[in-house]
Amino acid sequence: MVEKGMKTKMRKIDIGKFKYKRGNTTLDYPMRQNLKDMLMFRVSGGTLYDRIPIGNKIMLSDNHVLLTEEEWKKLEQAIRAFPNCTSNDEELIKRVFEAEKVEVEERK
Repeated sequence: MVEKGMKTKMRKIDIGKFKYKRGNTTLDYPMRQNLKDMLMFRVSGGTLYDRIPIGNKIMLSDNHVLLTEEEWKKLEQAIRAFPNCTSNDEELIKRVFEAEKVEVEERK
């Protein structure tokens, strides 16, 4: 938790829409849902419970989500462990692994 007036470093992930091709069809990539699915894939009950707040943050955000370094590491580890990635997921993976580090100050 960030105290008012305090600055903390966070990761800013672009979760805005992008398109991908499947054969001759161009589709919207379900960024938020796929991130959450990767985060929650085949984990223990305790791990799932710990990751619920991160999944909720992702699903409730618009074009960007801010994660603490700890939250980002959990997401990054989940994606590294996810066994079913395809070339369609390249942009998602790039956006998470290359997430910008930003300094955030809580509003007073």
